[in-house]
Amino acid sequence: MIWHRAGGSSKGKFQLQYFANHLAEGTSIVQFEVKEEIKIGKETVARTYDIVTEKGMQETRYELKNWSGWQSWSSKAFRDQFLKDLSTMAKGKRVKWVFSGHKMNREEVKRKIIKALQDDKWKAQLTSMIQDLSDKSSLETIFGAEIGDAESLIKAIDERDTIFDFSLRNNKNNKYVSASLKTLLFP
Repeated sequence: MIWHRAGGSSKGKFQLQYFANHLAEGTSIVQFEVKEEIKIGKETVARTYDIVTEKGMQETRYELKNWSGWQSWSSKAFRDQFLKDLSTMAKGKRVKWVFSGHKMNREEVKRKIIKALQDDKWKAQLTSMIQDLSDKSSLETIFGAEIGDAESLIKAIDERDTIFDFSLRNNKNNKYVSASLKTLLFP
């Protein structure tokens, strides 16, 4: 049943295998398919995270992508979810995006993400959200740069390669293993 709620057996299997191999000691899965209300400017929107974990008193929200490729809808889907996540991260909450890595490599996903973020309407919305923030320090810590608008955020994402997390399938035993690169999406 978890696999159906998680978006199908392929995605559910990826989620379970990822956490079986990557769940740090002392970390527990709090819930699958967690819905939250997120405020972006004056609007409150819904966001569903695949999994929320807890270690100590700190929660981490996960978005896991087991995409077979970057489709025509992928850029919009990424932008819509990522804008909500940026608002969440600006409040000091942890969010991690994990791409399966066995269908698209790290460089391809990074290139597609940077291209998706170039959408003028999205950049205007992002710049407005960033400028409305009273405190940008959480975003600046996460991205390792001063963030004042969409362009500065995109530049930070492009320059800080470690924000992309990949799990590669080991074909020998069909388990997901960490990529050899530094792979934490958001520290």
